[in-house]
Amino acid sequence: MSVPIYLNHLTKIFYSDGIAFKAVDDVNLRIDAGELVTLLGPSGCGKTTILRMIAGFETPTEGKVFIGKRDVTDIAANRRNIGFVFQNYALFPHMTVFDNIAYGLKVRKLPAHEIKRRVTEALQMVNLEGVESRFPNQLSGGEQQRVALARILVIKPQVLLMDEPLSNLDAKLRIYMRAEIRQLQKRLGTTCIYVTHDQKEALAMADRIAVLNEGKVEQVATPFELYANPASLFVADFIGQANIFKGKAISIKGEYMDVLFHGFIFTVPINAQRRFKFNVGDEVALVVRPESIKLSNVDDRSLKGNVVSKVFLGDEIEYAIEITSGNLIRVTEPYSKDARLYKEGETVGLYLDSSDIKALPV
Repeated sequence: MSVPIYLNHLTKIFYSDGIAFKAVDDVNLRIDAGELVTLLGPSGCGKTTILRMIAGFETPTEGKVFIGKRDVTDIAANRRNIGFVFQNYALFPHMTVFDNIAYGLKVRKLPAHEIKRRVTEALQMVNLEGVESRFPNQLSGGEQQRVALARILVIKPQVLLMDEPLSNLDAKLRIYMRAEIRQLQKRLGTTCIYVTHDQKEALAMADRIAVLNEGKVEQVATPFELYANPASLFVADFIGQANIFKGKAISIKGEYMDVLFHGFIFTVPINAQRRFKFNVGDEVALVVRPESIKLSNVDDRSLKGNVVSKVFLGDEIEYAIEITSGNLIRVTEPYSKDARLYKEGETVGLYLDSSDIKALPV
């Protein structure tokens, strides 16, 4: 039976040469039963430290960890009924696949027939039937990762914690394995927290994503909400690609604001959901995704720029365009045989729809 997880004012301070460093800073987070939440952020943002405190490998300096209604903050890791999948798989090289998966059951002193039944079941879950007698070095990276996952699933944990489990795999296998893990998690309904620094991995797998920066939670939302309505410049810049124009608010009329950017006025909606407070004269950041900008001939409704580079990516073309302000703008356009291709050095017009522009405080 899956259970929710609650993190209440979770804080972790490390000391180095007498200097305090706050790795996790007053984090409050709820993960619903059966939900997969990804902790996403750059290296050193605190995501793995949070995962280790939930697992019991680190003790919080302040705050509480609840698994269901149970306060596990001071309970040993082996009594929390959690499964932890490590980045390096942590398989025993001298044991067969069967013995690796059975290890946790043997520690729990289950009878031999029950161990065999559950190991067989776990191998079926991860599509690895028939490899029981092999050793880890006889398996591919993807197969080793599945064994590591089966070794956790066989003990039937209430919570599954995963620390960048796909980082050692090649790009194609990562895409395959993330789909496999997501489907398995959905089927079992296990509450899961998944740590990664890979944005596409987080967007593809998560019910919700918690974006962390310098030990703090910047925003928690669904993948779509994070991408479409970032709550801060950090989130806007970190999730996907973003073009950021910094201008000045020259008028505010109801739900719209005029922002002056190098002689060009953008009339943009003010995001009422975030309740940002803007005043005339404020510096304002305008966030535009590369796919929201259209390229055509220059006229008085467009920004003017020169194509600096063009990269063909198969299904789309990515342009880098320098506009008259000196800003380098990223634009992606879908590729088709009828698409117009712009050459490096060509002058183009950039067209932006106000509904695609997000205004954020600087």
